[in-house]
Amino acid sequence: MGDAPLPPPLPYRIRGLEWLLTVGVVLVATAGAGLTAVVGGNWVRVLLLGLAAAAALASWFGAVGSLRRTEEACATAAVALTAIGIDPRGPVLTGSVEPPVVAGAVFAVLAFLLPRPAAWPLAAWLAAQVAVLRAADGVPEGLPEMWLAVGTALAGLATAGLARPLVARVALLTALPWWTAGVVGAVAVAWTGAGPGRWVPVAASLASATGLLAVRQRPTLRRLLRPPGAVPVLAGIAVGATVGAALHSPGAVPVPLAGYLGVTLASAAAALLTGAVRRVLLPPVVWGSTTLVVLCLVQLLADARWIALAWLFGVTAAFSLGTALLRASERPTAVPTAVACGGLSALCTVPLGGPPALRTAAVALTALYLLALVAGLGMETRTRRPTAATGAACAVACAALLVAMDARGQLAAHLTVQGAATTAWAWAMWFRARTATVSRPLVAVPQPAVADEAGDAAEGWSTRLADAARAAAGAGLGAVRRLRRAAQGAIGVPRTPPPAAAPEPIEEPTEAAAPAAPAVAAEPPTSEERIAAAEASPAWRAGAAQLVLAAWQVDALTGVRVLEAYTLPLAVGLLLAAGPRVATERSAPVWGPALWVAAAPSVTWAVLAPGSERPVWVFVVAATAMAVGAWRSVRAPVVAGAATAVTLALGLLAAALPLPVGGALVVGGVLVGVGAWRERLLRRRRQDPDDGGVPDPADGFPRRLADMR
Repeated sequence: MGDAPLPPPLPYRIRGLEWLLTVGVVLVATAGAGLTAVVGGNWVRVLLLGLAAAAALASWFGAVGSLRRTEEACATAAVALTAIGIDPRGPVLTGSVEPPVVAGAVFAVLAFLLPRPAAWPLAAWLAAQVAVLRAADGVPEGLPEMWLAVGTALAGLATAGLARPLVARVALLTALPWWTAGVVGAVAVAWTGAGPGRWVPVAASLASATGLLAVRQRPTLRRLLRPPGAVPVLAGIAVGATVGAALHSPGAVPVPLAGYLGVTLASAAAALLTGAVRRVLLPPVVWGSTTLVVLCLVQLLADARWIALAWLFGVTAAFSLGTALLRASERPTAVPTAVACGGLSALCTVPLGGPPALRTAAVALTALYLLALVAGLGMETRTRRPTAATGAACAVACAALLVAMDARGQLAAHLTVQGAATTAWAWAMWFRARTATVSRPLVAVPQPAVADEAGDAAEGWSTRLADAARAAAGAGLGAVRRLRRAAQGAIGVPRTPPPAAAPEPIEEPTEAAAPAAPAVAAEPPTSEERIAAAEASPAWRAGAAQLVLAAWQVDALTGVRVLEAYTLPLAVGLLLAAGPRVATERSAPVWGPALWVAAAPSVTWAVLAPGSERPVWVFVVAATAMAVGAWRSVRAPVVAGAATAVTLALGLLAAALPLPVGGALVVGGVLVGVGAWRERLLRRRRQDPDDGGVPDPADGFPRRLADMR
């Protein structure tokens, strides 16, 4: 037992001095409360306030003598005695406003002169909240009540941004309810107000959002404001909801104006903000703009104002395209937004007119699909998916409109254009991946941290404006510090900065136990991987499906009743869906589905419906497939052609004979074929050259067939 190591000390253990001071403060506060409860009277109030003044004087002596713990303990005792003696036996949240106002002012002065104790600023902030709660009963509803909540929230946020970490955390947690009440009140006042007065809540909401965003930039408080994206979302929604409520009024202009304002703000912020200002302000601006647009859309949809909806979506698409042209880093999000909003604008014109409106909307949707394909050529694979998805949605919407119109001719034309464009796009991507030595898109999309042609440099106008604001704030804080030092020198307090409870981290900590592993850059894909990705692209299958559907629509319009008019386009589509793999990979999985789709229905119909020229043409096509496959050394056409010819011959023979004889012929042929195949496998195993056997000269054709692709 004696040799056992002692356990490590607790990281925040309390020493004997702290115990003495803590117990002393608790006893003093308990004595004051007991005296008030037992005796009461004004003389007890005077006595407690006198003791509080003496404790504050003792705290000043501790500051002069650099006794930090004593200074904090005496300040805590003074705050406790003041809270008990300022309004003895009275409720805390009701009563006169003057006592908490006077006490808060005194505590604020003491916090300015004696910055080391945390009790002074905490007491000042709590006294201010008590004063606000007592004054709330006499404040009229509407703007005064809203400004009372917003002002309290801004005071708490300012305290959280400037005070020491402990005080800042407490101030932030107690200011958030005031912030919520102020924002809700601002939205309500803006919604129910009239005239220019409804824009006053917008200013209050904007000030509240700005304060919350400013506090979010302090690293010490980021743990309390998680998840990281919650603050921009709340700030943006608060301002957007207030502006939307202010624009809520009858008439043809105010409601669409909210949507246009949201689109303009989002596009301008995405195109003009740079540097650190962009990182801080762009998310809340986007969320606020989105809130404005959503409120506008809800009201326009409720009123069935299709023309206004079409114009709103059209303007949004135009602004998004402008943003994509100005900033390359925004193209992965701006282009799909433009395509989606353009499609919605086209769909909003459908209820306005009959078939002409439907045809115009279909043409617009096909044009947007082509625009998405062209824009996708300039993007990397990982950023191309949203654009491809929105383009595909436009193509599907176009087809649905034409089907609803029963316009088969236009549907065939649109599907042909879309299928040809999709196939050409797939070939272009495959050709670029095959010929390029470096994976480089037609229009490079830089990373968000890299400056682009829009001037996203460190010396942008928004960065200079932020630097000027930071310099002005620093100058103001410097003047306050100089004034504090002068006042401290007058009362004999040493000019030392208040100690921080804990060093503020520069970044949010991630793992406390293990150091963060260095970031490893992702290796660029090799040429083989790029070619494989291009060959397996869904664009091949999408283009083939569009072309097959177009061919079927043409067949239906022309009234063709031939089976091959439907099976042959499907077979060609299956080959086209395979893409470049038709010429490079094994022929069985690539060519096989198309060949059997083309052959099986024709053979079946030729046997079941005799008396036509179909058997002759099937034999001719099968022989041609065998010849071409042997010439190009492709196995699948040879096998499919031979199987087609043999199956058709047996089928015709079985159909010409009586049913028992034909059935026996078919079953016997199948059994003989299976037996020959199994015997061939056994002989190959016995006479394998790798095992010392001698190859049979009769196996020349099977070996030649095995050498084919």
